[in-house]
Amino acid sequence: MENIHIVALTDEMKEVLHKNDQKFIAAPMATASKEGVPNVAPMASVWLREEATLWICDNFMVKTLQNLQENPIAAFYF
Repeated sequence: MENIHIVALTDEMKEVLHKNDQKFIAAPMATASKEGVPNVAPMASVWLREEATLWICDNFMVKTLQNLQENPIAAFYF
């Protein structure tokens, strides 16, 4: 799978992500298939690495992973 760069994160966004690392709060992640069928799944393991890289734990994300392979655009809500 190719790397997809995320939009530039503000300092406030980075702070929220770092707080999430400490609290292990599940963040909804939205993806869509190539046909545009949406899927939202809670992600409990999301880490900010570097300036524009999110690591996501890949446990039981069958539909999410399939959607990302078809359409690499995703959204998180923290």
